[in-house]
Amino acid sequence: LHNSQFPVLLKPIISFNTAVTLGISVGTNGTMASQEVTLKIHMGAMVKNMQFQSIMHIEEVRYACKKEMQSKDPSKTYADHKIYWIEKKTWPEPHHALQYYDIHSGTEFEFRKCHRPLKVRLPDNSNKTMVIDESLPIKGIIAVICENLELTCPQEFGLQLDPTSTPNPNRPDAAQHKSKYFNPYLIPNCSDTDEFMVNFQSGAKKEFRATDKRMRLPINQPWLLPAKFLSELDVPPEAQLVFKFRFFHNMNPNAREKLRNSLLFHQAVTMYLGGYVFVNEEEIVDMAAILAQMQWGDISLDGSALNGPKVTPDFLEKHQEAIVPRKCLSKKVAKKIISAHHGLNGSSVEMLQMCFVRAWASTESFGIENLSGYDKIKPKIKCLLGISSRHFFFVSQGMKKPMIEDLSKMKKMLRDHNNVMTLSFTGCDISLKCDQPVDLVADTIMGTIELITEQQNRPVEDETEVFMKNIEENMQMPDNAKATMRRFAKKQRAPESDAQFQNIFEAEHDLDQVMAGLENL
Repeated sequence: LHNSQFPVLLKPIISFNTAVTLGISVGTNGTMASQEVTLKIHMGAMVKNMQFQSIMHIEEVRYACKKEMQSKDPSKTYADHKIYWIEKKTWPEPHHALQYYDIHSGTEFEFRKCHRPLKVRLPDNSNKTMVIDESLPIKGIIAVICENLELTCPQEFGLQLDPTSTPNPNRPDAAQHKSKYFNPYLIPNCSDTDEFMVNFQSGAKKEFRATDKRMRLPINQPWLLPAKFLSELDVPPEAQLVFKFRFFHNMNPNAREKLRNSLLFHQAVTMYLGGYVFVNEEEIVDMAAILAQMQWGDISLDGSALNGPKVTPDFLEKHQEAIVPRKCLSKKVAKKIISAHHGLNGSSVEMLQMCFVRAWASTESFGIENLSGYDKIKPKIKCLLGISSRHFFFVSQGMKKPMIEDLSKMKKMLRDHNNVMTLSFTGCDISLKCDQPVDLVADTIMGTIELITEQQNRPVEDETEVFMKNIEENMQMPDNAKATMRRFAKKQRAPESDAQFQNIFEAEHDLDQVMAGLENL
Protein backbone atom coordinates (compact mmCIF):
# COMPACT_ATOMS: atom_id res chain seq x y z
CA LEU A 1 0.00 0.00 0.00
CA HIS A 2 2.72 2.45 1.01
CA ASN A 3 4.63 2.11 -2.28
CA SER A 4 1.59 1.98 -4.56
CA GLN A 5 1.49 4.43 -7.42
CA PHE A 6 -2.31 4.27 -7.48
CA PRO A 7 -4.91 5.48 -4.99
CA VAL A 8 -6.14 2.89 -2.53
CA LEU A 9 -9.90 2.54 -2.86
CA LEU A 10 -10.53 -0.20 -0.32
CA LYS A 11 -13.66 0.71 1.66
CA PRO A 12 -14.24 -1.10 4.97
CA ILE A 13 -17.65 -2.78 5.20
CA ILE A 14 -19.36 -2.04 8.51
CA SER A 15 -22.87 -2.39 9.85
CA PHE A 16 -25.39 0.44 10.23
CA ASN A 17 -25.21 0.25 14.05
CA THR A 18 -21.41 0.27 14.04
CA ALA A 19 -21.37 3.33 11.81
CA VAL A 20 -23.74 5.18 14.14
CA THR A 21 -21.64 4.18 17.15
CA LEU A 22 -18.51 5.56 15.46
CA GLY A 23 -20.30 8.80 14.68
CA ILE A 24 -20.19 8.23 10.91
CA SER A 25 -22.85 9.88 8.82
CA VAL A 26 -25.21 7.30 7.35
CA GLY A 27 -27.46 7.80 4.34
CA THR A 28 -31.10 6.78 4.07
CA ASN A 29 -30.15 3.62 2.19
CA GLY A 30 -27.80 2.52 4.98
CA THR A 31 -24.59 3.55 3.22
CA MET A 32 -22.09 5.98 4.66
CA ALA A 33 -22.97 9.52 3.66
CA SER A 34 -20.15 11.50 2.10
CA GLN A 35 -19.46 15.14 2.82
CA GLU A 36 -17.01 17.42 1.09
CA VAL A 37 -14.19 18.70 3.30
CA THR A 38 -11.50 21.24 2.48
CA LEU A 39 -8.13 20.47 4.05
CA LYS A 40 -5.23 22.87 4.47
CA ILE A 41 -2.16 20.88 3.50
CA HIS A 42 1.46 21.97 3.91
CA MET A 43 3.69 20.58 1.17
CA GLY A 44 7.23 21.85 1.57
CA ALA A 45 7.15 25.64 1.22
CA MET A 46 3.69 25.49 -0.33
CA VAL A 47 0.35 25.53 1.51
CA LYS A 48 -2.70 24.50 -0.50
CA ASN A 49 -6.40 24.03 0.22
CA MET A 50 -7.52 20.70 -1.24
CA GLN A 51 -11.02 19.24 -1.41
CA PHE A 52 -11.87 15.61 -0.59
CA GLN A 53 -14.91 13.50 0.19
CA SER A 54 -15.16 12.51 3.86
CA ILE A 55 -15.35 8.81 2.93
CA MET A 56 -11.96 9.02 1.18
CA HIS A 57 -9.03 7.35 2.88
CA ILE A 58 -5.89 8.98 4.25
CA GLU A 59 -3.93 7.06 1.61
CA GLU A 60 -5.98 8.80 -1.09
CA VAL A 61 -5.09 12.16 0.45
CA ARG A 62 -1.43 11.14 0.40
CA TYR A 63 -1.75 10.10 -3.24
CA ALA A 64 -3.31 13.46 -4.18
CA CYS A 65 -0.49 15.32 -2.39
CA LYS A 66 2.11 13.20 -4.12
CA LYS A 67 0.58 13.97 -7.53
CA GLU A 68 0.52 17.67 -6.71
CA MET A 69 4.22 17.65 -5.75
CA GLN A 70 5.18 15.56 -8.78
CA SER A 71 3.52 18.10 -11.02
CA LYS A 72 6.19 20.54 -9.82
CA ASP A 73 9.06 18.02 -9.85
CA PRO A 74 8.33 14.76 -11.77
CA SER A 75 11.76 13.32 -10.92
CA LYS A 76 10.82 12.63 -7.29
CA THR A 77 8.66 9.69 -6.16
CA TYR A 78 7.84 10.90 -2.61
CA ALA A 79 7.58 7.24 -1.56
CA ASP A 80 8.80 8.12 1.95
CA HIS A 81 6.20 10.87 2.51
CA LYS A 82 3.03 10.42 4.53
CA ILE A 83 0.23 12.54 5.97
CA TYR A 84 0.95 14.18 9.34
CA TRP A 85 -1.86 15.72 11.42
CA ILE A 86 -0.37 18.98 12.70
CA GLU A 87 -2.83 19.74 15.51
CA LYS A 88 -2.92 16.20 16.93
CA LYS A 89 0.81 15.55 16.32
CA THR A 90 -0.09 12.12 14.96
CA TRP A 91 0.18 10.11 11.76
CA PRO A 92 -3.30 8.89 10.74
CA GLU A 93 -3.56 5.30 9.54
CA PRO A 94 -3.62 5.23 5.69
CA HIS A 95 -6.51 2.71 5.53
CA HIS A 96 -8.88 4.84 7.65
CA ALA A 97 -11.36 7.31 6.11
CA LEU A 98 -11.32 11.02 6.94
CA GLN A 99 -14.65 10.70 8.75
CA TYR A 100 -13.20 7.93 10.93
CA TYR A 101 -11.09 10.67 12.56
CA ASP A 102 -13.98 13.16 12.49
CA ILE A 103 -11.94 15.46 10.24
CA HIS A 104 -13.69 18.66 9.17
CA SER A 105 -12.92 21.49 6.77
CA GLY A 106 -10.02 23.68 7.85
CA THR A 107 -8.02 20.84 9.44
CA GLU A 108 -4.30 21.28 8.77
CA PHE A 109 -2.09 18.43 7.59
CA GLU A 110 1.48 18.19 6.37
CA PHE A 111 2.77 16.01 3.55
CA ARG A 112 5.94 15.11 5.40
CA LYS A 113 8.93 12.83 4.99
CA CYS A 114 8.53 10.08 7.58
CA HIS A 115 12.01 8.51 7.60
CA ARG A 116 14.82 10.05 9.60
CA PRO A 117 17.92 8.94 11.54
CA LEU A 118 17.43 8.20 15.25
CA LYS A 119 20.24 8.14 17.81
CA VAL A 120 19.92 5.32 20.34
CA ARG A 121 22.04 4.49 23.38
CA LEU A 122 22.20 0.81 24.35
CA PRO A 123 22.70 -0.62 27.87
CA ASP A 124 26.43 -1.10 27.15
CA ASN A 125 26.65 2.69 26.53
CA SER A 126 27.34 2.19 22.84
CA ASN A 127 25.55 4.59 20.51
CA LYS A 128 23.75 3.52 17.36
CA THR A 129 22.19 5.61 14.63
CA MET A 130 19.49 3.92 12.60
CA VAL A 131 16.83 5.06 10.17
CA ILE A 132 13.30 4.80 11.56
CA ASP A 133 9.82 5.56 10.27
CA GLU A 134 8.35 8.38 12.40
CA SER A 135 4.84 7.32 11.42
CA LEU A 136 5.31 4.19 13.55
CA PRO A 137 4.33 4.34 17.25
CA ILE A 138 6.99 3.73 19.89
CA LYS A 139 6.12 0.02 19.87
CA GLY A 140 6.89 -0.14 16.16
CA ILE A 141 10.16 1.76 16.58
CA ILE A 142 11.25 -0.73 19.28
CA ALA A 143 10.51 -3.56 16.84
CA VAL A 144 12.66 -1.85 14.17
CA ILE A 145 15.55 -1.43 16.65
CA CYS A 146 15.28 -5.10 17.64
CA GLU A 147 15.27 -6.13 13.99
CA ASN A 148 18.40 -4.09 13.30
CA LEU A 149 20.13 -5.62 16.36
CA GLU A 150 18.79 -9.12 15.60
CA LEU A 151 17.02 -9.34 18.97
CA THR A 152 14.07 -11.71 18.94
CA CYS A 153 11.71 -10.42 21.67
CA PRO A 154 10.81 -6.71 21.30
CA GLN A 155 8.18 -7.05 24.08
CA GLU A 156 11.02 -7.09 26.63
CA PHE A 157 12.30 -3.63 25.75
CA GLY A 158 11.34 -0.01 26.30
CA LEU A 159 12.54 3.45 25.27
CA GLN A 160 13.32 6.51 27.37
CA LEU A 161 14.62 9.92 26.47
CA ASP A 162 18.34 10.02 27.23
CA PRO A 163 18.71 12.49 30.14
CA THR A 164 22.31 13.14 29.08
CA SER A 165 21.22 14.42 25.67
CA THR A 166 20.78 18.18 25.91
CA PRO A 167 17.74 19.66 24.17
CA ASN A 168 18.24 22.47 21.73
CA PRO A 169 18.87 25.55 23.96
CA ASN A 170 16.93 27.68 21.46
CA ARG A 171 13.75 25.74 22.23
CA PRO A 172 11.46 27.93 24.36
CA ASP A 173 10.55 24.89 26.48
CA ALA A 174 14.12 23.56 26.85
CA ALA A 175 14.10 23.66 30.67
CA GLN A 176 10.68 22.00 30.96
CA HIS A 177 11.66 19.46 28.32
CA LYS A 178 14.69 18.32 30.34
CA SER A 179 12.85 18.16 33.66
CA LYS A 180 9.99 16.22 32.05
CA TYR A 181 12.28 13.25 31.48
CA PHE A 182 14.27 13.47 34.72
CA ASN A 183 14.33 10.11 36.49
CA PRO A 184 13.71 10.51 40.24
CA TYR A 185 14.58 7.97 42.89
CA LEU A 186 14.38 7.51 46.65
CA ILE A 187 17.67 7.24 48.52
CA PRO A 188 17.88 5.66 51.97
CA ASN A 189 20.50 7.18 54.30
CA CYS A 190 21.21 10.08 51.98
CA SER A 191 22.01 13.56 53.25
CA ASP A 192 22.27 15.22 49.83
CA THR A 193 19.77 18.07 49.63
CA ASP A 194 19.69 18.23 45.83
CA GLU A 195 18.27 14.72 45.36
CA PHE A 196 14.88 13.20 45.98
CA MET A 197 15.38 11.15 49.11
CA VAL A 198 14.01 9.47 52.20
CA ASN A 199 16.10 8.90 55.32
CA PHE A 200 15.69 5.81 57.43
CA GLN A 201 17.86 3.46 59.48
CA SER A 202 18.25 -0.11 58.28
CA GLY A 203 17.13 -2.75 60.75
CA ALA A 204 19.52 -5.24 62.31
CA LYS A 205 17.81 -8.31 60.86
CA LYS A 206 20.61 -9.00 58.40
CA GLU A 207 24.35 -8.94 58.93
CA PHE A 208 25.02 -6.77 55.90
CA ARG A 209 22.79 -4.81 53.57
CA ALA A 210 23.72 -2.32 50.93
CA THR A 211 20.86 -0.19 52.26
CA ASP A 212 23.32 0.77 54.99
CA LYS A 213 25.34 2.58 52.32
CA ARG A 214 22.92 4.90 50.53
CA MET A 215 20.86 2.53 48.44
CA ARG A 216 18.67 3.93 45.65
CA LEU A 217 15.13 2.92 44.85
CA PRO A 218 14.22 3.92 41.25
CA ILE A 219 10.71 5.31 40.97
CA ASN A 220 8.45 6.55 38.16
CA GLN A 221 10.65 5.45 35.27
CA PRO A 222 9.97 7.80 32.31
CA TRP A 223 9.15 5.17 29.69
CA LEU A 224 7.84 6.42 26.36
CA LEU A 225 4.29 5.13 25.85
CA PRO A 226 4.34 2.31 23.26
CA ALA A 227 1.07 3.40 21.63
CA LYS A 228 2.18 7.03 21.13
CA PHE A 229 4.21 8.65 18.36
CA LEU A 230 7.50 10.46 18.97
CA SER A 231 5.79 13.66 17.84
CA GLU A 232 2.94 13.18 20.34
CA LEU A 233 5.46 12.89 23.17
CA ASP A 234 7.28 16.07 22.06
CA VAL A 235 10.54 14.19 21.52
CA PRO A 236 12.72 16.60 19.50
CA PRO A 237 14.49 15.31 16.36
CA GLU A 238 17.94 15.92 17.88
CA ALA A 239 17.21 13.89 21.01
CA GLN A 240 18.88 10.57 21.76
CA LEU A 241 16.81 7.70 23.15
CA VAL A 242 17.82 5.03 25.65
CA PHE A 243 16.96 1.48 24.61
CA LYS A 244 16.94 -1.04 27.45
CA PHE A 245 15.13 -3.96 29.06
CA ARG A 246 11.82 -3.01 30.66
CA PHE A 247 10.21 -6.38 31.43
CA PHE A 248 12.17 -9.30 32.87
CA HIS A 249 10.30 -12.52 32.22
CA ASN A 250 12.59 -14.75 30.18
CA MET A 251 15.88 -14.84 32.08
CA ASN A 252 17.16 -18.00 30.38
CA PRO A 253 20.85 -17.41 29.59
CA ASN A 254 21.47 -18.58 26.06
CA ALA A 255 25.01 -18.79 24.73
CA ARG A 256 23.67 -18.35 21.18
CA GLU A 257 22.21 -14.91 21.98
CA LYS A 258 25.46 -13.15 22.75
CA LEU A 259 24.20 -9.61 22.15
CA ARG A 260 21.12 -10.09 24.35
CA ASN A 261 23.27 -11.57 27.13
CA SER A 262 25.73 -8.69 26.82
CA LEU A 263 22.99 -6.02 26.97
CA LEU A 264 21.41 -7.72 30.00
CA PHE A 265 24.81 -7.88 31.68
CA HIS A 266 25.63 -4.21 31.12
CA GLN A 267 22.20 -3.10 32.33
CA ALA A 268 22.65 -5.28 35.42
CA VAL A 269 26.10 -3.80 36.12
CA THR A 270 24.80 -0.25 35.73
CA MET A 271 22.00 -0.87 38.22
CA TYR A 272 24.25 -2.78 40.64
CA LEU A 273 27.11 -0.26 40.73
CA GLY A 274 24.66 2.64 40.75
CA GLY A 275 23.12 1.31 43.96
CA TYR A 276 19.76 0.35 42.45
CA VAL A 277 19.98 -3.34 43.45
CA PHE A 278 19.30 -4.37 47.06
CA VAL A 279 22.02 -6.91 47.88
CA ASN A 280 23.28 -8.72 50.97
CA GLU A 281 26.90 -9.63 51.74
CA GLU A 282 26.84 -12.97 49.94
CA GLU A 283 25.41 -11.37 46.79
CA ILE A 284 27.98 -8.56 46.86
CA VAL A 285 30.83 -11.09 47.14
CA ASP A 286 29.54 -13.07 44.15
CA MET A 287 28.85 -10.09 41.91
CA ALA A 288 32.05 -8.25 42.82
CA ALA A 289 34.15 -11.40 42.20
CA ILE A 290 32.72 -11.68 38.68
CA LEU A 291 33.54 -8.05 37.89
CA ALA A 292 37.03 -8.45 39.39
CA GLN A 293 37.69 -11.54 37.23
CA MET A 294 36.54 -9.66 34.12
CA GLN A 295 38.77 -6.67 34.88
CA TRP A 296 41.95 -8.20 36.33
CA GLY A 297 41.89 -11.80 35.08
CA ASP A 298 43.10 -14.94 36.82
CA ILE A 299 44.73 -14.70 40.25
CA SER A 300 46.39 -17.09 42.69
CA LEU A 301 44.87 -17.74 46.10
CA ASP A 302 46.98 -14.96 47.68
CA GLY A 303 45.73 -12.50 45.08
CA SER A 304 48.79 -12.47 42.85
CA ALA A 305 47.61 -11.84 39.31
CA LEU A 306 48.99 -13.92 36.46
CA ASN A 307 48.83 -11.05 33.98
CA GLY A 308 48.03 -7.97 36.04
CA PRO A 309 48.21 -6.24 39.43
CA LYS A 310 48.16 -8.14 42.72
CA VAL A 311 44.59 -8.17 44.00
CA THR A 312 44.67 -7.48 47.76
CA PRO A 313 42.06 -6.02 50.16
CA ASP A 314 43.83 -2.65 49.92
CA PHE A 315 43.83 -2.85 46.12
CA LEU A 316 40.09 -3.63 46.08
CA GLU A 317 39.35 -0.80 48.47
CA LYS A 318 41.20 1.60 46.16
CA HIS A 319 39.23 0.36 43.12
CA GLN A 320 35.96 -0.46 44.84
CA GLU A 321 33.85 1.79 42.62
CA ALA A 322 34.49 -0.75 39.82
CA ILE A 323 33.17 -3.79 41.71
CA VAL A 324 30.82 -2.74 44.56
CA PRO A 325 27.95 -0.24 44.81
CA ARG A 326 28.38 3.14 46.46
CA LYS A 327 31.51 2.44 48.55
CA CYS A 328 30.20 -0.35 50.76
CA LEU A 329 33.39 -2.46 50.91
CA SER A 330 34.91 -3.70 54.20
CA LYS A 331 38.17 -5.64 54.76
CA LYS A 332 36.21 -8.78 55.61
CA VAL A 333 34.14 -8.58 52.43
CA ALA A 334 37.27 -7.81 50.36
CA LYS A 335 38.93 -11.05 51.53
CA LYS A 336 35.84 -13.04 50.59
CA ILE A 337 35.80 -11.39 47.15
CA ILE A 338 39.41 -12.41 46.52
CA SER A 339 38.63 -16.02 47.44
CA ALA A 340 35.57 -16.06 45.16
CA HIS A 341 37.61 -14.36 42.42
CA HIS A 342 40.16 -17.19 42.53
CA GLY A 343 37.34 -19.70 42.01
CA LEU A 344 36.49 -18.07 38.67
CA ASN A 345 39.93 -18.53 37.08
CA GLY A 346 39.69 -19.60 33.46
CA SER A 347 36.08 -18.48 32.98
CA SER A 348 35.07 -17.05 29.62
CA VAL A 349 33.62 -13.54 29.34
CA GLU A 350 30.31 -14.91 28.04
CA MET A 351 29.90 -17.29 30.99
CA LEU A 352 30.84 -14.56 33.49
CA GLN A 353 28.22 -12.27 31.97
CA MET A 354 25.56 -14.95 32.28
CA CYS A 355 26.60 -15.64 35.90
CA PHE A 356 26.31 -11.95 36.78
CA VAL A 357 22.81 -11.74 35.26
CA ARG A 358 21.88 -14.89 37.17
CA ALA A 359 23.09 -13.34 40.44
CA TRP A 360 21.24 -10.09 39.66
CA ALA A 361 17.98 -11.96 38.99
CA SER A 362 18.21 -13.67 42.38
CA THR A 363 18.23 -10.38 44.37
CA GLU A 364 15.01 -9.50 46.15
CA SER A 365 14.52 -6.11 44.48
CA PHE A 366 14.97 -7.53 40.97
CA GLY A 367 12.39 -6.67 38.33
CA ILE A 368 10.16 -4.40 40.43
CA GLU A 369 8.84 -1.27 38.69
CA ASN A 370 8.14 1.33 41.39
CA LEU A 371 5.41 3.96 40.94
CA SER A 372 3.93 6.61 43.20
CA GLY A 373 0.51 8.16 43.60
CA TYR A 374 -2.20 9.26 46.03
CA ASP A 375 -5.02 7.31 47.64
CA LYS A 376 -8.23 8.20 45.79
CA ILE A 377 -10.36 8.03 48.96
CA LYS A 378 -7.82 9.94 51.06
CA PRO A 379 -6.24 12.34 48.54
CA LYS A 380 -3.54 13.55 50.94
CA ILE A 381 -2.24 10.04 51.61
CA LYS A 382 0.79 9.19 49.47
CA CYS A 383 1.16 5.60 48.25
CA LEU A 384 3.80 3.51 46.58
CA LEU A 385 3.15 0.62 44.23
CA GLY A 386 5.44 -1.98 42.75
CA ILE A 387 4.85 -4.11 39.66
CA SER A 388 6.98 -7.24 39.38
CA SER A 389 6.99 -10.05 36.82
CA ARG A 390 3.89 -11.58 38.45
CA HIS A 391 2.60 -9.47 41.31
CA PHE A 392 1.23 -6.06 42.23
CA PHE A 393 2.46 -4.53 45.50
CA PHE A 394 0.75 -1.61 47.22
CA VAL A 395 1.60 0.33 50.38
CA SER A 396 0.45 3.66 51.80
CA GLN A 397 1.05 5.68 54.96
CA GLY A 398 -0.07 3.85 58.06
CA MET A 399 0.10 0.37 56.56
CA LYS A 400 2.15 -2.13 58.55
CA LYS A 401 3.00 -4.24 55.52
CA PRO A 402 2.42 -4.03 51.79
CA MET A 403 -0.62 -5.54 50.08
CA ILE A 404 0.23 -8.09 47.39
CA GLU A 405 -2.00 -9.37 44.57
CA ASP A 406 -1.42 -11.80 41.70
CA LEU A 407 -1.53 -9.81 38.45
CA SER A 408 -2.82 -12.77 36.46
CA LYS A 409 -5.91 -12.79 38.70
CA MET A 410 -6.78 -9.12 38.18
CA LYS A 411 -10.47 -8.92 37.21
CA LYS A 412 -10.76 -5.37 35.97
CA MET A 413 -8.75 -2.20 35.39
CA LEU A 414 -10.50 1.16 35.02
CA ARG A 415 -8.95 4.56 34.33
CA ASP A 416 -10.44 8.02 33.92
CA HIS A 417 -9.38 11.42 32.62
CA ASN A 418 -8.41 12.60 36.11
CA ASN A 419 -5.42 10.23 36.14
CA VAL A 420 -7.23 7.87 38.54
CA MET A 421 -6.83 4.11 38.18
CA THR A 422 -8.91 1.39 39.84
CA LEU A 423 -7.71 -2.21 39.95
CA SER A 424 -10.15 -4.95 40.96
CA PHE A 425 -8.89 -8.16 42.53
CA THR A 426 -10.75 -10.92 44.35
CA GLY A 427 -11.96 -9.40 47.60
CA CYS A 428 -10.49 -5.91 47.16
CA ASP A 429 -10.30 -2.84 44.93
CA ILE A 430 -7.34 -0.45 44.79
CA SER A 431 -7.95 3.12 43.60
CA LEU A 432 -5.20 5.68 43.29
CA LYS A 433 -4.40 8.93 41.56
CA CYS A 434 -1.15 8.32 39.69
CA ASP A 435 1.78 10.74 39.65
CA GLN A 436 2.67 9.49 36.17
CA PRO A 437 0.19 9.50 33.26
CA VAL A 438 -2.35 6.79 34.00
CA ASP A 439 -1.85 5.36 30.51
CA LEU A 440 1.81 4.69 31.31
CA VAL A 441 0.95 2.89 34.57
CA ALA A 442 -1.71 0.86 32.74
CA ASP A 443 0.79 0.00 30.01
CA THR A 444 3.26 -1.31 32.60
CA ILE A 445 0.57 -3.56 34.08
CA MET A 446 -0.79 -4.75 30.73
CA GLY A 447 2.69 -5.35 29.32
CA THR A 448 3.46 -7.57 32.30
CA ILE A 449 0.19 -9.49 31.96
CA GLU A 450 0.75 -10.02 28.22
CA LEU A 451 4.16 -11.57 28.85
CA ILE A 452 2.72 -13.75 31.64
CA THR A 453 0.06 -15.01 29.21
CA GLU A 454 2.63 -15.56 26.46
CA GLN A 455 4.82 -17.64 28.79
CA GLN A 456 1.83 -19.72 29.85
CA ASN A 457 1.01 -20.47 26.21
CA ARG A 458 4.46 -21.67 25.19
CA PRO A 459 6.85 -24.08 26.91
CA VAL A 460 9.83 -22.40 28.54
CA GLU A 461 12.96 -24.35 29.34
CA ASP A 462 13.97 -24.54 32.99
CA GLU A 463 16.48 -21.73 33.63
CA THR A 464 18.75 -23.91 35.78
CA GLU A 465 18.86 -26.71 33.21
CA VAL A 466 19.66 -24.26 30.40
CA PHE A 467 22.50 -22.70 32.38
CA MET A 468 23.89 -26.10 33.42
CA LYS A 469 23.88 -27.17 29.76
CA ASN A 470 25.83 -24.04 28.77
CA ILE A 471 28.41 -24.77 31.48
CA GLU A 472 28.94 -28.39 30.53
CA GLU A 473 29.25 -27.53 26.83
CA ASN A 474 32.15 -25.16 27.57
CA MET A 475 35.07 -27.58 27.10
CA GLN A 476 37.80 -24.97 27.72
CA MET A 477 36.66 -24.02 31.22
CA PRO A 478 38.73 -25.45 34.13
CA ASP A 479 36.98 -27.79 36.59
CA ASN A 480 37.21 -25.33 39.50
CA ALA A 481 35.53 -22.63 37.42
CA LYS A 482 32.82 -25.08 36.35
CA ALA A 483 32.16 -25.90 39.99
CA THR A 484 31.72 -22.19 40.76
CA MET A 485 29.50 -21.77 37.72
CA ARG A 486 27.28 -24.63 38.85
CA ARG A 487 26.73 -22.78 42.13
CA PHE A 488 25.57 -19.73 40.17
CA ALA A 489 23.35 -21.94 38.03
CA LYS A 490 21.55 -23.12 41.15
CA LYS A 491 20.69 -19.56 42.16
CA GLN A 492 16.94 -19.24 41.83
CA ARG A 493 15.08 -16.18 40.68
CA ALA A 494 14.01 -14.17 43.72
CA PRO A 495 10.72 -15.56 45.13
CA GLU A 496 7.88 -13.08 44.93
CA SER A 497 5.94 -12.55 48.14
CA ASP A 498 4.90 -9.73 50.42
CA ALA A 499 8.28 -10.20 52.11
CA GLN A 500 10.07 -9.28 48.87
CA PHE A 501 8.63 -5.77 48.93
CA GLN A 502 8.58 -5.56 52.74
CA ASN A 503 12.25 -6.51 53.16
CA ILE A 504 13.35 -3.63 50.98
CA PHE A 505 12.34 -1.32 53.83
CA GLU A 506 13.19 -3.72 56.69
CA ALA A 507 10.53 -2.64 59.21
CA GLU A 508 7.11 -1.04 59.31
CA HIS A 509 8.34 2.30 60.67
CA ASP A 510 10.51 2.61 57.56
CA LEU A 511 7.41 2.51 55.35
CA ASP A 512 6.08 5.69 56.93
CA GLN A 513 9.41 7.39 56.31
CA VAL A 514 9.40 6.19 52.71
CA MET A 515 5.97 7.73 52.30
CA ALA A 516 7.24 10.95 53.85
CA GLY A 517 10.09 10.95 51.35
CA LEU A 518 7.63 10.60 48.50
CA GLU A 519 6.15 13.98 49.41
CA ASN A 520 9.27 15.51 47.81
CA LEU A 521 8.43 14.05 44.40
